[in-house]
Amino acid sequence: MKNQLIDISEADAKKILPAHICKKVSEKKAYVFCGEENEEIVSIAVFSESQSDRVMLEYIQVPENLRRMGYAHELMEYCYTTFSRAGVKRIFCKCSDTLEGLQLMYKFLLSEEFIPLTFDGHLIEYYVQDLMDSPMIRRILEQYEQIPNVISITDTKHPYLKDFSVHCKEMSTCLNWDIFDLKWSRFYVQNERIVGTFLSRRVDERTLYIPITFVDKGKIDMKAFVLLLAACVQQVQQEMPEDAIIKLQALEADTYHAMQKICDDSETDYLLQEYVRILNE
Repeated sequence: MKNQLIDISEADAKKILPAHICKKVSEKKAYVFCGEENEEIVSIAVFSESQSDRVMLEYIQVPENLRRMGYAHELMEYCYTTFSRAGVKRIFCKCSDTLEGLQLMYKFLLSEEFIPLTFDGHLIEYYVQDLMDSPMIRRILEQYEQIPNVISITDTKHPYLKDFSVHCKEMSTCLNWDIFDLKWSRFYVQNERIVGTFLSRRVDERTLYIPITFVDKGKIDMKAFVLLLAACVQQVQQEMPEDAIIKLQALEADTYHAMQKICDDSETDYLLQEYVRILNE
């Protein structure tokens, strides 16, 4: 059995990896490991770097006919050793699936000494047209051409954004710039400060992904949440195809319940769970 870190071409990646993983490979934002036996790939794992001392397990796969033979474990052991030598301290893994799917991943990750974090939530998918048909969203879009208090910021040095970054650090929250794009994000501003935001990115031709939603409940109410969502819907309506979809990560119960009130016609509603593996020194 031979395990190794490989430099895979975009063409070869498309033959064996999902589209969203191929995109990371093509952008040189992924580490691809594989296990080979008799010149046949028997396991593959893909990681992305989130910070200098931590990585994210994005994908792991063993052909169905070769499972339960220890190939995934052997490859992961090689990955742990490789990352540890490079100074990586933690490996995170975020899963989204049905309850049955999460249970299978749970068993594997626990066998690999990953620790479940006190983190769960939902990954909800909507057709934008369904969101536009929501009475709350439709009323806002009909009433306003420019949604009040909601702005776009594309300059990373903008004073509002710098102040917001400091505020996030005070709350021990790290803004991972790799998972959102300012062009597709929207900010709720009050008294010259960001007090709410939808941090988003366009992941493909017809999908807007919103991994981070934030509303400072001490300063504003959930009306700001609806206005921010309406601003995202408005941009998608203007710049993306008619059959576009929005995927939103709801990590808090308030966010999830708000989305259910705004539109209860979700296309999919997956559970989320996050894990961490702490590497030895």
